[in-house]
Amino acid sequence: MITKVKNISSVYTLASLGLIFISLPISCKFNTGSSTKQIEFYRETCPESASTAKDFFALELLAPSKGAADFRDTLNRISSCTKKLPSEQQGPIQKCLTPHIEYATAKSFVFKKDGDTGSGISVFVDQSEENSAAIERETIPRKLGYPILDVEYFNKFKTYLEIPREIVDDQELLHLLSTGNRSTEAITAFRTKFTSRGWRIEKFSSRFLNSLDNLQTKDRILIFIPGQGVDKWIQVTVKFDTAEIGGQFSVISVRKDVATKEVLFWDYWRLNENGKITFTSRLNQEGGLESCYTCHSGGVFPIYTATNQPSQEITFFNQTIKAYNNISYGSNVNGSPLLDLVKLGPGLGDNSQPYGSNHDALIRACVKDTIRGSLPATEEDTIVKASASCGDCHDGTTRNQIQIFRPFILSIMLKEGLMPPNSTLSGQTRDILASCIQWPLVGSPYNDETFKRQSALYRYLTRESCGPGIEAPTPN
Repeated sequence: MITKVKNISSVYTLASLGLIFISLPISCKFNTGSSTKQIEFYRETCPESASTAKDFFALELLAPSKGAADFRDTLNRISSCTKKLPSEQQGPIQKCLTPHIEYATAKSFVFKKDGDTGSGISVFVDQSEENSAAIERETIPRKLGYPILDVEYFNKFKTYLEIPREIVDDQELLHLLSTGNRSTEAITAFRTKFTSRGWRIEKFSSRFLNSLDNLQTKDRILIFIPGQGVDKWIQVTVKFDTAEIGGQFSVISVRKDVATKEVLFWDYWRLNENGKITFTSRLNQEGGLESCYTCHSGGVFPIYTATNQPSQEITFFNQTIKAYNNISYGSNVNGSPLLDLVKLGPGLGDNSQPYGSNHDALIRACVKDTIRGSLPATEEDTIVKASASCGDCHDGTTRNQIQIFRPFILSIMLKEGLMPPNSTLSGQTRDILASCIQWPLVGSPYNDETFKRQSALYRYLTRESCGPGIEAPTPN
């Protein structure tokens, strides 16, 4: 494990043709055995040190429960340490640590711990004009998990994220939509006004998730507004047994007028002022937003209702969502993706070459670790096959890879029998699968370096050679 380096003031960017490092001369500390000892990156020892650093940094990036600040720390250490190499050896170190830097940069935006504002990020995946303008404003939150500021994100995609004027300007309809114990009236009024235009509406109760507003409710009204260039989904939080008006009013839009469909997110906030409903944003009203991608790694999330018998309308909604297939998360002015998912490496269930060849062996190792023993061969084979089935659909082409995820959502999906689809796994098998499915991607959650070095993500991060090496100096 690499300990924290003090007094780092480096700033570095990812340019299109390689890395540009600007750093102070700082030594790097490595944990060697039982005590922490310092190794100075002397100029003559760079190749071997670079090879060693490649391993250490990869293991650090695979440590569990990391947040945005942890990834930024690693990025700063990489920048500081590699600058110690002489200029003629920059090529090999650029090549072998580029996967680490690209991966940590992307994760520093999209994978945040609770309470991490996402501010203070000095690394940008894309140096387009819109992103460069944000570099000097690091105290402004980037809570949505994108390389641009939250307010810039909204302004950029405002056309796609606006609530239709037909809804905003209709106070009678807004009150019906916002008053849970009048939800049936709301649906009737909405259908009378908009069915002829192809707009659709339904109410349901979510099986899992409470709203983020004052209602803390699982009750929802969902509006679907299809269009030639964009589909718009509007989710309204209500409480079916009360007249209390909630805040949350969320929009998810899917752009279909681009080569790869794009999903866009924004949380509005309702204010009830003297009987009139007006709108602000959740960011303005509550100061809160979350990284979109960590929950919506597949784009628009399917609707799981409290009842196992969803209405015909909800079934139609889910069929529409499924048809979106692979999806991106917005693009820059030059057409490049706002989130470059390729830099996040392989995903869950990826047992393909060259990174996922240890998939089955790691699942079997986890099974033995989880139950402290062995299962019948047929049951263990079932778990291995089920874990790999994620990659059958989430292959980056048919549907997005599952590269970043919230563990509690993943656990729910598996234990509740929602994934893998159409499977008949036993409860015990699902529990074991939920415990083991991450092992092939990131290794053991106990920081076991042996299993981490066998994982797909470690192999992805360390795929480039650092060049020929010489002996590293003896630690002081």
